[in-house]
Amino acid sequence: MLRDAPQTRPVAAPVTARRRAIQFAGAGAVVVAAIAFGWVLAAQFTSTAQRESAAQPPPPTPITVEVTRGDLTDSVSVSAEIVREHEDIVTVGGSDGRTVVTAQPVSNGGTAGAGAVVLEVGGRPVFLLPGAFPFYRDLVAGASGPDVSQLQNGLVAAGHPLTVDGKLGPETVAAVSALYRDAGYSPPTGDVPTPGATPSQGASAAATTQLSVPPEEFAVARSVPAIVISTTDVGVAPAEGAQIELSSGALIASATVPQAVAARLTAGTAGEAVLADGVAGMTVSALGEPDEETGESTVTFTPTGSIDDSLVGTSTTIRLDLEIAGRDSLIVPTRSVIAQGERDPAVSRLSPEGTFELVPVREIAALSGLSAVEPVEPGALDAGDKVRVDP
Repeated sequence: MLRDAPQTRPVAAPVTARRRAIQFAGAGAVVVAAIAFGWVLAAQFTSTAQRESAAQPPPPTPITVEVTRGDLTDSVSVSAEIVREHEDIVTVGGSDGRTVVTAQPVSNGGTAGAGAVVLEVGGRPVFLLPGAFPFYRDLVAGASGPDVSQLQNGLVAAGHPLTVDGKLGPETVAAVSALYRDAGYSPPTGDVPTPGATPSQGASAAATTQLSVPPEEFAVARSVPAIVISTTDVGVAPAEGAQIELSSGALIASATVPQAVAARLTAGTAGEAVLADGVAGMTVSALGEPDEETGESTVTFTPTGSIDDSLVGTSTTIRLDLEIAGRDSLIVPTRSVIAQGERDPAVSRLSPEGTFELVPVREIAALSGLSAVEPVEPGALDAGDKVRVDP
């Protein structure tokens, strides 16, 4: 009888290469995590001293300032405008309703000389003449006085030579007539009483028609030539009369300053103005009274040299030296000067090797945080050296 063959147990299949790779990767991750955990744990156990050391800033770098040479001055800067010395506003005509501007021979910004027609009102000319005051009456033949002298001086400036004697005689009458005719206008005339005539002799004998110049036909500027800043426009009939704004004279600078600054200025205080074309010397020539409301004063500066006319109306900054404490001195910050008891003070100079050495100095003057010094030993300190200023 046949026996059944013995039963055999199946053998487990071998681990594949893929499973071994997964196992190795898992083991690597565990190792990396362990290392990272170790770092975190080590960081938590950093000592307090180590943390404080890491938080400390680096040692401070010494602060140095370069030594300069010059004048030690207490100065102030003010803003100013370049203008002409004189500003005149002339009103011609009146409130009779007949004042109408009919021509503007000189455009705004143009320059007019003595005897030029600067405006035409009601078809009549307004001549520019130099003078100290406006004309105030009709000037007729035989008149005399300071206004006649002013008229004669103006005629001479306009190119009509004559004797200035304060009397409006035939020579002056002829010069006035020539002034009008040269400009294309007829000389003004009026009926003037005849000296010694009586009413019984009749109206024609009591008055004669002769030169009679009304004051509104002259515009007076304190100097000529003058710049016409503005005039009443052509066609306008202003009730208060036509206006002519004139600017004349030398170029100056004008500034408005607080009383605290004005109180420290005197006539002759010197300074420098920074202009578009360079630097110009300036001197205080006039100080105005303080304004009652603002307390500010107007200060006038006169240039010590020439200024180009094109700068009129531009702004400038004027630096004024209020006090000069030391001339042609070595200048250092006052805080760099180290007191040394009974010994001379010193400054800490940076040597070419990068170290600092004390240089004894004499402090000549101190002003506004700066000191004028000189080294005790000649040549031990010079412009361009650097001194330490930090504590």
